[in-house]
Amino acid sequence: MEINEFESMMDYHYDNHNDEIGEEVIEKERGLLRSENSTTVVGRLMHRELKIAESGNKYADIIVGNFEYTNKNGENVYNSTFTRLFGDSAEKVMKLKEDTNVVLDGTYATESYEKDGEKHFKVKFNARSINNNQNLSHSNKSTISGILSKEPIIKTNQKGDEYAIVQVFDTFKSKAGETIYRNNSGFVQGKAVEVIKNLESGQQVKLQGKFITNKDNEPVFNINNAVPGYTQVERDAYFEKKKADHDKEM
Repeated sequence: MEINEFESMMDYHYDNHNDEIGEEVIEKERGLLRSENSTTVVGRLMHRELKIAESGNKYADIIVGNFEYTNKNGENVYNSTFTRLFGDSAEKVMKLKEDTNVVLDGTYATESYEKDGEKHFKVKFNARSINNNQNLSHSNKSTISGILSKEPIIKTNQKGDEYAIVQVFDTFKSKAGETIYRNNSGFVQGKAVEVIKNLESGQQVKLQGKFITNKDNEPVFNINNAVPGYTQVERDAYFEKKKADHDKEM
């Protein structure tokens, strides 16, 4: 998603949502953060459709809605999460009735694609598993811990509130043992913006919030808490010390 798309989405978000940001917990002591990318969505199974790929493998496109807020007319508004399930998870979701309360676990990543000769970005939720649980309240919680790939961009929306656009990459190991870099982008609001302002490119940060669906039905990472981690210099010093300590013990 390009910067101007973020700005348009932010103005829409502030005009049409009444998020309770809550009290942020900002850690003052920086430390070494481990790479993390996790999202849990609890909500209503609003739609599921089984499909077959050209390879013959089955998959299911699903929509899960979790309660967001009650609008001025007293109507409940739901945030919709669109995703695709494969294998056993696809077969499992097709056995569930629509309106069943479900729990989705997975990860988010920002993918790039070419259109009309220009590069565009889209946030995608990759669900790993789905389970039904009627006892859990609707929720949408995400945590991404990684390294800032560029300096944060500070903007002001139409209401005069500051927000920040950030890009963070996390890493994970493939089945072949290769290190895969996964890029993520999102916007920061509330007190967390002050934390983001003091971060530098290459610094670790843990971002916490939720994914909302914008007016174009695209998922966007809405961040309301940021925990700073080590800078590149601090990480290098940390690992040098660990190596020196290890060499002393040999």
